[in-house]
Amino acid sequence: MKTKFGKKFSCIDIGTSKICSSIAYIKNKEIRIVDFQNSKSEGINRGIIQNFELFANSIAESVEKLEKKSGESIKSAFINIASKELNYCIRESSILLPKKPIQNKEISKLISLINLSEFKGQKILHVIPLSYSLDKISGIKNPVGMVGTRLTMRAIIIYIPESIFRNILFAFEKSHIKISGVVASSLAAGLGALTNEELNNGTILIDLGASLTTVSIFFDGSLEEFKVFPFGSINITKDISYALDIPFQDAERIKTLYGRAFRSIIDEKEFVLVPKESDNLINLKQVSKSEIIKAIEPRINEMLEMINEYIKSFRYSNVVIAGATSSMSGLIDLAKRVFKKQVKNANINLQKYPSHIAIGLMNFVNIYDQNNASYSDNKYLNDNIFSNFLKWVNENF
Repeated sequence: MKTKFGKKFSCIDIGTSKICSSIAYIKNKEIRIVDFQNSKSEGINRGIIQNFELFANSIAESVEKLEKKSGESIKSAFINIASKELNYCIRESSILLPKKPIQNKEISKLISLINLSEFKGQKILHVIPLSYSLDKISGIKNPVGMVGTRLTMRAIIIYIPESIFRNILFAFEKSHIKISGVVASSLAAGLGALTNEELNNGTILIDLGASLTTVSIFFDGSLEEFKVFPFGSINITKDISYALDIPFQDAERIKTLYGRAFRSIIDEKEFVLVPKESDNLINLKQVSKSEIIKAIEPRINEMLEMINEYIKSFRYSNVVIAGATSSMSGLIDLAKRVFKKQVKNANINLQKYPSHIAIGLMNFVNIYDQNNASYSDNKYLNDNIFSNFLKWVNENF
């Protein structure tokens, strides 16, 4: 939709615990955020719909709240997909070249030659070129304009079971929202949480979600690989609820207010009041902060150790942690000890901006809008490797 402000669009970040709907527009190749709204998400867990009606109603409620807040009408949106079933593979394709400089049509042909028939029952979300080889020269990022005999493309293909994809789209259709495009959360997280330098120089991004944790590897502006772990902040909340014998919602509040990744001596001497398993708000009990953290420590350590098994072989020393749990006191220090790498939080002010996934969706739209942009015009990636296939991806919707 074109307005006097530029191209206006909506993004919806689907999570297990919340849905973040946002409106933005692109002007002079820059993203301007109009408004956003965080709402409760129900009916979906680990990216799989468990109650279709609840999930569809959550989408409709989130959109309706944003429409009332912003005064804007939302008819379509770019969305993310995060699921324990999200997967990828690396494939190559080659062509013989004519005796003239390589053009974009050669890149498109390389993509079309990838054997997609092996992905029966799967919905391909992205085909992302990682690098090219021209004759005996490898590691080329953009071969357009070069000459040679044979060109080979190495690409990452991101896919998800067709049934999961279709049901999510049906839920949006029921909510009268047309899907403009779908982006894998592993990609959107990097485009939203990492700086241009981090995208280019090799970074391990850990996205701590409510029910899923995704670890994505970025280098040279590309998503190289990722792994989805079936755990998240909900596991920590459940541990607190069980250990203190309090309702889940109270455990979530306690985690937010007093949660730490590891104990200190002073925690034994400080106490807080928490509700017992009762609807009577007067029925309270006193627990030390040490008891709360004691319930958190084993789970945090287990999660970090499992992640470390995956990332310890990567040569990249920089780790960025995103997601609500990333702000838990002591988490970064503990992660540094476990990973033996440089660790930092994603630099995002969630009071001022939508979720990092929503920001990533916006950046994706900006890149797509500039699909003929040159290196110097592209704000988020180190070259225009997306330019030759984003149109192809979008045409699938």
